[in-house]
Amino acid sequence: MASQDSPILVPCYMEKDYLKSLNDRFASYITHMRQIREQHGELETTNLLKTTKILEDEIVALKSTYERQLEKLRKKLEEIAHERTQHQLAASKNSALVADLQDK
Repeated sequence: MASQDSPILVPCYMEKDYLKSLNDRFASYITHMRQIREQHGELETTNLLKTTKILEDEIVALKSTYERQLEKLRKKLEEIAHERTQHQLAASKNSALVADLQDK
């Protein structure tokens, strides 16, 4: 039987420890990469939420501006419609007066 000092067994023993060390380092690297990927995903999610919030605020502001402008235009339209009605009534009265004066 060969002893532990045998040149054949020492390299195998060292190789086993070396491979175990490499395997441990590789497992640690994979764990570290997963953590970085999760953090990156969380950052992307956070950035996406911030961007979404900014866009939502802009949309709300634009909607509010649009609604104010629309309300102003509706009031203006009502005023114009009222003036038109007044002018039509005045025109009808004037036409009736003209007809009365022509009959006399």
